[in-house]
Amino acid sequence: QTKPEATRLHSPLKRKKILRQLKQSQCQIAFLQETHLSDVEVYFSSHPSGRKKGVSILIHKQVNFSLVTIHKDTEGRFILLIVTFMNVYAPNEDNPDFIRKVFNVITQHSSGILLMGGDFNCVMTQFMDKQPVSTTMPSRMSKTLKYQSTELGLIDAWRSEYPSCRDFTFYSHRHPSYSRIDYFFTPKAELYRISTPRQWRLNASLLNDKEFINLITKELKFYLGTNTSPEISTLLLWDCAKAYLRGRIISFVSAKKKKRDARQQELEQKIIKLEQQHKQSSNPTLLTNLRDARREYNNLVTEKIKGNLRFTNQKYYEHGKRAS
Repeated sequence: QTKPEATRLHSPLKRKKILRQLKQSQCQIAFLQETHLSDVEVYFSSHPSGRKKGVSILIHKQVNFSLVTIHKDTEGRFILLIVTFMNVYAPNEDNPDFIRKVFNVITQHSSGILLMGGDFNCVMTQFMDKQPVSTTMPSRMSKTLKYQSTELGLIDAWRSEYPSCRDFTFYSHRHPSYSRIDYFFTPKAELYRISTPRQWRLNASLLNDKEFINLITKELKFYLGTNTSPEISTLLLWDCAKAYLRGRIISFVSAKKKKRDARQQELEQKIIKLEQQHKQSSNPTLLTNLRDARREYNNLVTEKIKGNLRFTNQKYYEHGKRAS
């Protein structure tokens, strides 16, 4: 969970860098903070004046979106679109009243599906969201954020997906420390709408591939023979072995996919050519070759579809609704 550096976005060079990063990540809706942009310069912006504060919501032109209502604060600290998207840039001082103000706006004006995100300038938990772990008491703003989100039934989307992971979005050169101060909140009932990068898993069908079995056997023997040492614990050796084998498996699957795609294109061209020849001549050999090419092509396509179905079933199993 990271965010692009949006400071001084009024600079054409900085603006171009941010837009390029959003395009490369195929981002359709972006929440930016400390943008210093007005409505004249960007859609859905809240920025009073000067070179401080400012939040913006960018929506890709391909998104089917119609604005109903917009709510802004006078200081360029938050902006709410009635869909509902709410982008927040909290002050960097301990100001619990600001958090209460944000949640009051949500309570009064939000409708439909709610997604609130931004830079809240505080952590939800001292242990999970700071590095080094802080032994000080949580700030008043941190306590208020946790309380208000719980009262409104909003869930920290990233923490819900990674409950035991420690990762951070901001580094303080002054303190020097890492912290996670950027969040996306949504109602628990809407969490299933949020997709996360699919975790890598072994394609079980590879276990029926003799070439794959031979490769893994060879690579595992090579790795253990090279790295086994009294100084290295068995647990560490095995963890590193899994990472090494995963890299070799990804390489193998990628090469196999390229080979399969190339063969599929070759068969498509071959089928077209054989069909044209058979239309001009009723040679039985041409018909036999055409049938063989079609059979091989159908087998390739069927194998690809089966793989897609396996991943679809996995996705529904992991993220679909279950009886409680």
